[in-house]
Amino acid sequence: MNQKLNLKPATLYTLSYWIKSPSGMRGSGISFRAVSSDTLTPVTGVSSTNGGTFEWKQVKDTFYTSTTYVDNRFNLMWDLKAGETVYIDDVSICEGKDCLPKQVQMQQTPAPSTGKPGDIITNGSVDIFDYNELLRQFGQTGSSLTADLEKSGTSANKVDIYDYNLLLSLFGH
Repeated sequence: MNQKLNLKPATLYTLSYWIKSPSGMRGSGISFRAVSSDTLTPVTGVSSTNGGTFEWKQVKDTFYTSTTYVDNRFNLMWDLKAGETVYIDDVSICEGKDCLPKQVQMQQTPAPSTGKPGDIITNGSVDIFDYNELLRQFGQTGSSLTADLEKSGTSANKVDIYDYNLLLSLFGH
């Protein structure tokens, strides 16, 4: 299965997808790749997953398009043995290293505060979207950081391990 891509030359992209394998993968598993028509660099990105049984996990891989990029297609390939089942969801390619699928970016648009401690993206619960936003802001400093949860003075205006630990203690509430 493949789909045509409209990518820019000499640009970093992130491929992201969620995968679940309730039966395991004894074969080569699942592979994604961006294949360029440029004969100098025909494959610009490859990501593969295989192995034993596992629950939903996110896979992220980065790749660069060639400087002579002309056009690409995105291939999904699989090598599964009889009886093996694999689920794939939320496949996206975006420009840059730390990007999120569009639906997550829309959910993370700042909204009025819910007043709930740890609810960084203000969706009413402390969940994976808050965790992802904290990771996106981790290490940054500034006065407008929504993930700067722990403002005791020692880590004020910085998203750090104290904020991470606080978010973990509030997760799921």
